[in-house]
Amino acid sequence: MGMYTAFRGKVIIKEQYKELVELINSGEWGIAVNKYPFLKEFYEIQRSTIIPYDIERISEQLDKDGEIYLDHDPSDWASDSTYFTGLNGLEWTFITSLKDYPDREHGNKSPIATFIDVVLSEVTSKVITIQEAYEEWIYNDIPFVEYDFDKVVINKITIKI
Repeated sequence: MGMYTAFRGKVIIKEQYKELVELINSGEWGIAVNKYPFLKEFYEIQRSTIIPYDIERISEQLDKDGEIYLDHDPSDWASDSTYFTGLNGLEWTFITSLKDYPDREHGNKSPIATFIDVVLSEVTSKVITIQEAYEEWIYNDIPFVEYDFDKVVINKITIKI
């Protein structure tokens, strides 16, 4: 059976990745990987392409009240349409709910961590918010966690001899 993890975010993407995000939002992962080979590592992880729910899946899962079905909804995520997968200018919003288990065939990498490491680290210029909610956390009164991204700058000093 297993527990579900809800995951959503709002980021500003780099201009050169607008076409890529449109492909991802449309569920066109095969085309995206061919055009942007850095995605291959993410694409190979089991359940990875569930991140994010593509626009078609969002439409299919909306009920008459405008709420999306999530396997795990930590709060008002199902009704907060400001996070439903979309691209407005360079602002990319996305949402999903999946079993975020490590893929043993690919170095025990999980879909969400690999999405952050491979996809978001490459395509974003600014993170507005990234939130994750594991179903079991609710038993410990933790509705969700929010990631905090700080850029680390490493200065390299070159000494000429």
